[in-house]
Formats: sequence, C-alpha cells, structure tokens
Amino acid sequence: MSTTTAPTAADVDGTELSPDVDEPWAHRLTDPVIAGPVAGIALIVALTAGWANAAAGPVGALLAAALGAILVVLTAIDLLVMRLPDVIVLPAYPIAAAAAVTMGALGERSWSQVGGAFAAMVIAYVIAWLLAAFTGGFGWGDVKLVGLLALVFGLHGPGQTVLGVFIVPVLLGSLVALPMMIAGKRDAAIPFGPFLAAGALVVVYVGDPLVAFLLNPA
Repeated sequence: MSTTTAPTAADVDGTELSPDVDEPWAHRLTDPVIAGPVAGIALIVALTAGWANAAAGPVGALLAAALGAILVVLTAIDLLVMRLPDVIVLPAYPIAAAAAVTMGALGERSWSQVGGAFAAMVIAYVIAWLLAAFTGGFGWGDVKLVGLLALVFGLHGPGQTVLGVFIVPVLLGSLVALPMMIAGKRDAAIPFGPFLAAGALVVVYVGDPLVAFLLNPA
C-alpha cells in the first residue's frame, strides 16, 4: 500500500501536473463541496481530541487537537489523490518538537519523556524507511507521517507509540487489504495514510486505557 504516487495525468483543469512543483490536491480540497465537510470534521476532531487529552496539560491538549485536525486533512487528500503532501507534514515536525520542549519546560512531561519522544521519532522513521525501501509496504509520505506520529505519541510512552504508529494502523489496513486480496484484487492501489490516521486517532482518544488494558487484560 502506497500513498506517495502523485497523479501524472491532467488535473481537474486539464493542465499537466509536475509532481515536484504542483499540488494537485489543492484543486480538490478547496472545492466547497469537499472543503466544507473536511473543515467541519477537522474542527470536531480537533475539539474532541483536545478534550480527550486535557489531562496531558494545556500544551498536550493543543498538540492532540492540532494532530487530529492535520490527520483529517491528510486523510482527505490521500483519498483524493493518494498523496501525503510535504507542505503539510513537514512543517508539523517543528511544531510538534516545540510543543514537546514546551511540555518539558512547563513540567507537563519530564525531560526524559521528551528525550524519549525524539528517540521514538528517529527509530520509527528508520523502521518505516526500511519498510518503504525494501518491502514497498509504506510509501515515502507514510514514512514522514510515521516519524511525526512517533514524536507525538513518544511523549506518552512506548506503548502508545507502538500502538498508534504501527499496530493499530496495520490492523485497520489489514481489515481492508485482506478481503481485497481474497477477492483477487492484489494489485489494487490502497492509500495507507487513512489507516495511519485512523489508527493514530484511536490512540489519541483512548491511548492510555488501551495500553493499560493490553498490559493488564485481567
């Protein structure tokens, strides 16, 4: 499953696209028919994600809200054109990094937790890069999103990181991919970004209870 292949055909206006220069998703995402629902869902997810993470402190809640909104937008783009645009994903890195450092300075997280988050980002990115390079299981856009998710979830510990970055997204993706493989549609292109986003949002909302349940199911 890959999310980074940009359309090479003409865009909605009939002009040829250059994947390295143009952003074909912008034409679709700014269409009021699409923009309205996406903006509404992003707002709802941001508000509820922030509320669900209120115990993490004000910065942690704002970070969860921002991540939720970004994931909704990325999901819409990936479903439309099978891309996770760098122009959205990459600027989120310094924002998340600044939030992590601020959480450490304000005492919302210990400095060891902040350091662990940055370590998780590097480790998860390397794992995703290897998967993309040698198995094709991830697209390059997925790799960049994985690093961002690991940085955010790393602030909550390794349990949330592993669940939100790898386990839950892969399980959700398998629920769609396996039936398609059984039906003989092995070559169908399936964007993985929406599964990354959905799995991450599951952990954003119920990360701590889910980790506690898995560690102590009784």
